[in-house]
Amino acid sequence: KAAAWQRRTTMYIDEGDFAGAQTAFATALRSDPDNPGTALLEITLLAAQHRDDLARARASFWLHRLRRLGFRDEGFMEFLTQAVDDPQEALVDSQADALDPILLDLYDWVSVATARPLPDYRLVPVRPPREPVAAGQLPLLDDALGRVRRRPLEFFGIPAELRPPAAVRRLEAQWRSLFPGGKPESIRLTLADEGRVWQSAQWSDFLLAHPEAADSLDCLDDLATALYEHPESTLPWISHALLRPLVERAWMLVTGALPPEAAYYLPWARQHNRPLLRLLFRRYLCQLEEGQPQGAALTLETLLRLNPQDNHGVRAELMNHYLRCGEDQQALALVRRFPDDLLADLAYGEVLALYRLGEQERARTALGTAVHRLPRIPHYLTRKRIKRPRLSPVGVTPGGDDQAWMYREAMRDVWEAEPGILSWLKRVTA
Repeated sequence: KAAAWQRRTTMYIDEGDFAGAQTAFATALRSDPDNPGTALLEITLLAAQHRDDLARARASFWLHRLRRLGFRDEGFMEFLTQAVDDPQEALVDSQADALDPILLDLYDWVSVATARPLPDYRLVPVRPPREPVAAGQLPLLDDALGRVRRRPLEFFGIPAELRPPAAVRRLEAQWRSLFPGGKPESIRLTLADEGRVWQSAQWSDFLLAHPEAADSLDCLDDLATALYEHPESTLPWISHALLRPLVERAWMLVTGALPPEAAYYLPWARQHNRPLLRLLFRRYLCQLEEGQPQGAALTLETLLRLNPQDNHGVRAELMNHYLRCGEDQQALALVRRFPDDLLADLAYGEVLALYRLGEQERARTALGTAVHRLPRIPHYLTRKRIKRPRLSPVGVTPGGDDQAWMYREAMRDVWEAEPGILSWLKRVTA
């Protein structure tokens, strides 16, 4: 019975259903409390959720418990000893025989290459973007004139490209001749090549011979993209032990070259800037996955500072973070940076922030504007239960039921937690 529930636990972990995995694990533990396999499973489950501190504590518990029981498997006890220090690394070592050897090569390279001193990138001023309009900021109809209008975003600072040293540029030329993958299209994070990168070990041999490849944002970006393509990309240690060091190196490089007081920004329209901006967005996703909302918010703020056009649409996630944390003034400041925005998170987030600040008249005015642009959202917010509409696989319709449903799923709990606001919303929009 214990073995069966252990198997069910691993199936749930593979599917990303950690609630189901926890329930199955608890049953396995009750069925055989002293089973070493249960100890391994618990550490795997905790590490998969990036709960490393608790995994260390449980590894220590199991180590002492199994010693008292006279358990003699030296390999497993060594695993527990290592897990007390670093559960992610312990799991990598325990699975080494079954892992893709290129992944293991990359793991060895990362530990050495990302410890190198940071290279000196330089900023080169460039011409400003021709159309400074944020992704997702769609044309609006001017009711009086009956024509399309846009309110341009305000950019402050000098547009620039971040250029690597000459030695790094020479290495990148060699890398491009060996690496079989390209760059993702537009703001995508993956390629449409079905993991072709992993069918050749030539590029990994190059990395092992050139730890200085970690000085190249272009190489770091390619490696991060490749990790997204690997068949075992859902394994938690890949994100923690391989992807996270890559994006952290990019973070250290950019925060050194472009501190908050710097007068430059990096337009997405310039191809040279895309690897770095993509790496920063991946850093945000890693932090979110590992349960670091404050760090993730700082990454989003930096990404918006460096790319004020916000091609990745991170302003929506940042707005929702501010509102969840009660930072209403920061939420309003963000709204002012993106006037006439058709993202529900900003249009209705402004209403929520003003209401919580006691500015009900201004909230009513903002609500009128939001309803004019996106009329379906109040209906989805005020209903306790509502049927999910059909969702399109190709995108979201501004003003449509699909957009309203997705905003409800993301933020209704925050609205519901504010006393009286849903009743007020229903009354004002009746």
